[in-house]
Amino acid sequence: MTALAILLLIVLGLILMILEVSVLLGSIKFGIVGFGIYIVGIYLAYTQLGTTAVHMYLISSALAGVILLLITFRFLSKKDVGLKNVLEGKVNEVDTNKVSVGDVGIAFGDLKLSGRININGHIFDAESIGDYIDDGSKVIVTRLSMNQIFVKSINNEKYSENIKLD
Repeated sequence: MTALAILLLIVLGLILMILEVSVLLGSIKFGIVGFGIYIVGIYLAYTQLGTTAVHMYLISSALAGVILLLITFRFLSKKDVGLKNVLEGKVNEVDTNKVSVGDVGIAFGDLKLSGRININGHIFDAESIGDYIDDGSKVIVTRLSMNQIFVKSINNEKYSENIKLD
């Protein structure tokens, strides 16, 4: 193999690794293939060109890699890369103005340890402190925490009125 072909292998390996780091984030395949091509190029240089040529290839490819990486980052820093939307969701936060301990409501769906309840016309996520609670069963709030409402069933009473989500 000629010196030019070996140099092209090394450059191709560098380009694939830089693409992996700067553009194709998360697609590790290109980085692995690029590293493999780079190693094959260095190995061929050692076996066919001698150590002096290989040391020159290593130093020049390291410098070229750093320069290409800096150019790539400078180019990408001027582009809009990445997510543009901001998530503004919250963890279930209990509004103590809408629900308090002792409030009575209706299970909005089955509570298999956790589920949804309707209290004072509002739908909340809740957790049963007892057993399974059937849809439409009457429940009472027994305890509140920062992000959870704990309920238990009352006398297994059921309501059949239609409940609408907020």
